[in-house]
Amino acid sequence: MGMMMNILLGFAVLFLSLSITFTILSFNTNSTVLNPEYYRNQLFQNNVYDKISNEIVASVTAQLIEQVPPAYKPMIEEKMNVELKKIFRAKKVQEKLDPLIENTLNYLISKNDRIDLTVDLSDMKTEIMASAKRIARQEAQDSLTDEQRGLIWAVYLNPGGCRTSAECIAYC
Repeated sequence: MGMMMNILLGFAVLFLSLSITFTILSFNTNSTVLNPEYYRNQLFQNNVYDKISNEIVASVTAQLIEQVPPAYKPMIEEKMNVELKKIFRAKKVQEKLDPLIENTLNYLISKNDRIDLTVDLSDMKTEIMASAKRIARQEAQDSLTDEQRGLIWAVYLNPGGCRTSAECIAYC
């Protein structure tokens, strides 16, 4: 009888210790792994938003500058970088990524059946194009001849569908 009591007592202690362990683990999981604020803090502390912002700026600048004739790239590239950094601020990137964190965690804890990982950048695209046109226009007015201005306008912006540099000169 004494041995049976010791075995039952052993199972009771094991069950109690496992229960306490799982309760603590569950509490830690809810306060870290399943908590969106935990991910936001980690991303912020590790400057992930800044890194993403810098990568986007570099990529978009390269794509926009690729369309500019080689002789004019140095004039426009630095200004484009500065303008794009204003558009793709770390705070703006954070605003765009926060819903992804929420959607992912809601999917993981079965609040949603589907996971939505789309990011709408259409508002930023509009800002980028407006900045690119503004920079090109300013650079053209400041430092280029009419013929050079028309060439950039025709190749890079082509605002009114002009076909020759003379038409573009007349447009700008």
